[in-house]
Amino acid sequence: MAVGAASVSLFAVLTVLVHGVRFNVNPLSLPTYLILTIIFITSGSILVSYISARAYLGERLPSMLFLGSAALIFGLTSLIAAVSALMSSGRSGTNGATTVFIIGVSVSALAHLASVGTRKSGDRAKRGTVRLVALEFALVFVLVGAATAVAFSGTLPTFLVPGTGDTAIAKGMLVVSILAMAFAALAVARPSIASPVLSWYCSALAMMVVGLVGILLSNWVFEAADFIVGRTALSIAGLFLVLSVRSAETSPPLDPDSALLEIFKPATRESRPPPAPQPDLEDGNASLYERSMLLEADPSSNFERAVKAFAEEMASTGRVVFVFTSKGSPVSLLLRQVEGVRFFIFADVSYPKASGEKEVLVPATDLSAILNVVSETVTDKREPRKAIVFDNISSLILEKGFNDVYKFLRQMNEIASGGDVVTLFVMLEGAHDEQTVNLVRNLYSGQLGYDSSGLRSKKR
Repeated sequence: MAVGAASVSLFAVLTVLVHGVRFNVNPLSLPTYLILTIIFITSGSILVSYISARAYLGERLPSMLFLGSAALIFGLTSLIAAVSALMSSGRSGTNGATTVFIIGVSVSALAHLASVGTRKSGDRAKRGTVRLVALEFALVFVLVGAATAVAFSGTLPTFLVPGTGDTAIAKGMLVVSILAMAFAALAVARPSIASPVLSWYCSALAMMVVGLVGILLSNWVFEAADFIVGRTALSIAGLFLVLSVRSAETSPPLDPDSALLEIFKPATRESRPPPAPQPDLEDGNASLYERSMLLEADPSSNFERAVKAFAEEMASTGRVVFVFTSKGSPVSLLLRQVEGVRFFIFADVSYPKASGEKEVLVPATDLSAILNVVSETVTDKREPRKAIVFDNISSLILEKGFNDVYKFLRQMNEIASGGDVVTLFVMLEGAHDEQTVNLVRNLYSGQLGYDSSGLRSKKR
């Protein structure tokens, strides 16, 4: 968030300064201008749309489709405008190029508003369909093609008068687009504090606002410093969008297959891969547990009973159960009754060291050391089938801060996915705000709750 805010502030101040002194600079050559547009805007927009589509395939969130559409529309119309400027060899562009660019900005701004407006809708528990992704790309190309045809046909009002500047309608549409993107940035500013996805997205929208303001003030003169600063800001906004959707793709566990491979599969309901396998039970009964689970426990209840039930079921299927907990905790005391359970006890030590036949002391707040212990446990081939209990992540968040623990939990999941391991992480109800809870939930395919009424599934 700090990097994005600092960059936006810097370019906002720079835009005001260069406009205030009203000086011109030697413009980039048109071939160079086209190449930079391709590298920093168009290619970035294609990457954003690709990652957004892949994220949508992993979770059915319409906001990702709108975001990808917004980026792709802006990137394609920017490319068309740059090609047109090169062909005309003009320093202030052409009416057609200006028209298609402003139409692209306006439609892109609307799509960004739709993305922000729908970010809480959808179903994370389900996967998106390839058919809808293909339809999204088709609609984008149809819209861009129609906008280009209309812009160069001369049927629309004039957007740019060479030698004079952009017209009132062009300025008006730019102002509306700027206000729309500014509103979208403000709408996600507050929740972006706790989310790297929204943090980069908010920064990208704010940087696009600054860039469009610079272009608006330049009166569409390539030599104007406002124009160059504005175009540079738009390029950086594209980079921020890439960082945002990359965070969106890696935050929850997504389909590891490439989205490109998915797109070329038959568009049927059966084309998506099967869900993660459930832990197999020797007695053949159905299990409540999945490969990675979050147990949200009411601290006033005897939730350690649910943890004991999990350990007993895992042990009954031939798994070795490893428990990360504190000495004297209810989980530690109760699970010592389960035969074969091994303990990693959080303690005030600088490195892991044995404390008994089936007990190892590990540094309580050294996340790197804990990860090393988990990695060695998972990769130990002497016991290929394992289960891990982590009690509890709430105290760790309060001790180390959410961002560090969130990265730690993601790495834990990645390590566990490398072996035949079932994991159960305990989080205390009421210990965190809703935003934090939702982000943690997204890391786990199985979501359980335990209170005075007993154990229940919370998966949506």
